Amino acid sequence: MKSNEQQLVQSVERALDILSLFSIEQQTLSVSEIAGKVNLPKSTVFRLLSTLKSKDFIEKEPYSQRYHLGYKVYDLGNAYAIRLDLRKLAYPIMKELHHTTGETVHLNILDSRERVCVEQIESTHQIRSSIRVGMRSSPCFGAAGKVLLAFSPENEITKIIKNENLTSEQEVSLKKELKAIRETGHIVTIGDRIEDKISISAPIFDSYGDVTAGLSLSGPIERLKVRIETLVEDTIYAAKTISLKMGMNQALYQEKFNKGFQLNISENVKIQTN
Repeated sequence: MKSNEQQLVQSVERALDILSLFSIEQQTLSVSEIAGKVNLPKSTVFRLLSTLKSKDFIEKEPYSQRYHLGYKVYDLGNAYAIRLDLRKLAYPIMKELHHTTGETVHLNILDSRERVCVEQIESTHQIRSSIRVGMRSSPCFGAAGKVLLAFSPENEITKIIKNENLTSEQEVSLKKELKAIRETGHIVTIGDRIEDKISISAPIFDSYGDVTAGLSLSGPIERLKVRIETLVEDTIYAAKTISLKMGMNQALYQEKFNKGFQLNISENVKIQTN
């Protein structure tokens, strides 16, 4: 007798097999056609289709009684396409920022409530910051994570913070940082996640005005601290340029950060600026 877990895995596999039957050439299918292709009883296929339909992955045509893909599949495909487009659009601008500053530049997204590095151009300096593409970390620590967390829905922020088991003091401090990020459009952290490292991060917006990624620049404190304001301005400008290429309206961008440039350094550290 199969365990509940085995039955669940089998149901997921069968549902994915059904979704995989649809294509540009085969846009609609009947229950009988699906049952024949996946070699399952019609009753099982109907039950799986009902579940997929309830989650908007499948839609049923009322007159023909045939099924086609639902809007949720489009959403997933669009999300994947945006990620591909993001890297393609961002890379030349990242390269320019890297050339101008000589420091490590990386592109990050929020995935499954974790910050993930999806692209990096590493500094050529002997002493440098480095992050592996694909690396995951908590968005509650470090500039790259915090800039993504700051623009997340409030309920998501609450869930992510709760999962970290932060102290009351840490939670209050983090929420103040997130508020400052939303007001200034960037954050500078010093030794937050890695000792002796400065990280600068700014949000990247899509055509809907939502934050889809974050652009970060990082390096050793001793080299970056003497030109911190210039590096922040360069990073913000690069993130803004990517946002505009992603379809973000310039007027809307200006509206979000209309107070002019205000250097936003994490309150947990102090640095001398000119």
